[in-house]
Amino acid sequence: MTPNIIKLPLRNFLFASDLHLNHSHPQVFTDTLEHWDYDALVIAGDIGSADSAAAYLRQIHAAIGVPLLFVLGNHDYYHAHSVGAVRQQIDAEFGTLPVLRLNGTQIIELSSSAALVGVDGWADGRAGSGEHSAMRLNDSFYIGDLCRAANLGDRHLFAKMRQLADADTATLKPALLVALAQYETVYVLTHVPPLTVTCRYLGNPSEPDALPFFCNFGLGEELQRLAKLHPQRQIKVLCGHTHDRCHWRRDNLEVWVAGAEYGYPAAEKIFNLR
Repeated sequence: MTPNIIKLPLRNFLFASDLHLNHSHPQVFTDTLEHWDYDALVIAGDIGSADSAAAYLRQIHAAIGVPLLFVLGNHDYYHAHSVGAVRQQIDAEFGTLPVLRLNGTQIIELSSSAALVGVDGWADGRAGSGEHSAMRLNDSFYIGDLCRAANLGDRHLFAKMRQLADADTATLKPALLVALAQYETVYVLTHVPPLTVTCRYLGNPSEPDALPFFCNFGLGEELQRLAKLHPQRQIKVLCGHTHDRCHWRRDNLEVWVAGAEYGYPAAEKIFNLR
């Protein structure tokens, strides 16, 4: 599929993740934005749950009055029958600017030298202890696709996790390649951190049993490969999921993980483009 290039010239954008507004209220979040000077808001998922995320997005946009770009996180699929059903509903309402879900097929041109691409992304079960992990997340109880797989056994659960993650990575790759060919800096918005070194809990590296559920290992491998193939380009990944703030950089690949706390939604950082 040929990526859709959308021009959205900005001075800067504000990055946030893991708002979990079902533990708070959209106004609590938007009130914290009053001291920021920003041209667009970019959210890396976990806005609410399947039955509330759309309403929260509408309320946020009405309050801020600037473009809002986002991906969905795992919690945004809670209490839904299927991932596909949630995406169909969200994309029907938020398929164009000024409020747009990045679904892997768009390239947002932010300036002559910078672009933004994005996809929801999933923990793929490959990192750390892998299928031998003793940990399980509520995802396997509250997300229909994962719940049905888990009911068939661990092997099916991990196969479904890999399928969801790999499908999103494959969807993103064409847009990422085109963006890397045209822009000096490419921002990649996704929910789950792509490298184990960026997965932390309470300030410490995540335990091996946690890593299968907090790292998109396959996406990380692809990003590292593309960074080596395009040494003159800068790849900046913006994500969340772990709630533990982290910034990591090696050569031309950089990862920002937003911090978060239930009940206290806040923005993470301004990225300047000029």
